[in-house]
Amino acid sequence: MLQKRVYKIFNQTSDLGVIVKGQCLVELFQNSAVAVFNIMGDFVSSGNLVKLPISLQAENNELLLRDWLAELIFLSYEKHILFNTFTFKHLNLQSLEAEAIGTFFPPDNFPVKKEIKAVTYHQLQIRHSKSGYTARFVLDV
Repeated sequence: MLQKRVYKIFNQTSDLGVIVKGQCLVELFQNSAVAVFNIMGDFVSSGNLVKLPISLQAENNELLLRDWLAELIFLSYEKHILFNTFTFKHLNLQSLEAEAIGTFFPPDNFPVKKEIKAVTYHQLQIRHSKSGYTARFVLDV
């Protein structure tokens, strides 16, 4: 089941640029993860749900966002899981503790339509305003 679109795509040479919004940091990180997995492909949960804990630290919130997305992409390909739900126990400007929940697919039936190789550092930014947070990141596809 696809979630509503909480992101916009912007043009970037040979890569895919993404702009995501959220009312707070937790929502921004959740929406960024949803964007990545919606870009990877349309898939329907088959009932083989898997929950994985994730704990990360970084120098600032922009690097933390990049590391968060990179870790999710790595775990997805490594364990053949497409994530669609993200809960946070803790999130501040330099660390997070979260749980990623997704569907396991057998390796011969892994329904990725667009392979994401990496989250780049190029144009990586998080901005805060009265209306909430906006993130901008580029995916190497």
